[in-house]
Amino acid sequence: MDKEEQYLDIYSFRKINSWVEIAKAVGMSSPEAAEKKYKTIDGYISEQIGLNLDDTVELGKKLAPRIAEIQYVYESRFYNNEERKKGFGEFKKFYQWYKKQPRKCFYCRTSEDVTADLFKKKILSSKKGSWTGGLEVERKDGLTYNEGNCVLACPLCNNAKSDLISSDDFKNYIASGIRKYQGAKYRKDQRSALINGLLNWGKSIWPRKRA
Repeated sequence: MDKEEQYLDIYSFRKINSWVEIAKAVGMSSPEAAEKKYKTIDGYISEQIGLNLDDTVELGKKLAPRIAEIQYVYESRFYNNEERKKGFGEFKKFYQWYKKQPRKCFYCRTSEDVTADLFKKKILSSKKGSWTGGLEVERKDGLTYNEGNCVLACPLCNNAKSDLISSDDFKNYIASGIRKYQGAKYRKDQRSALINGLLNWGKSIWPRKRA
């Protein structure tokens, strides 16, 4: 494991990123004792990964976008879901599975960008505030959360499928209609945007009539 992965393993996956957790990790009596010894969180990490403090601080700055992205996945896809914790065992395992998944719906094959764009523009909407158009973790058989049974699905497919319909049947008989529906909505919006763009361009170059 290289220095970057070691840093992320400590800070983002094992969550040893507070004085309370550091004190637990090194067997100290209190968070205050840990802070007194290491001075900064990076001071602790530098000792663990065998890198001097200045280089560790720079490494943390470099990794900031990845740390933020990992934290987003943790908070939005894992933290509050006890069944996923039980099924995957640890967040790092879940995250590695999540990052390997194609960024399109397993069932209808619509890309995440297309669905997210439809939700962003309110072409599709829901009373569920958590629905932003992003891909959702779906259990194919409706039972356990694990690598072999989970896929990523768009909100429409995830909402439409139930334990009454098998994964294969939903994919073969129903998902194609959802794909056509989203595709039609997206293409209509793109055509409207193109037409409006051309009209505005024409107005900008067309000479105004004199009074």
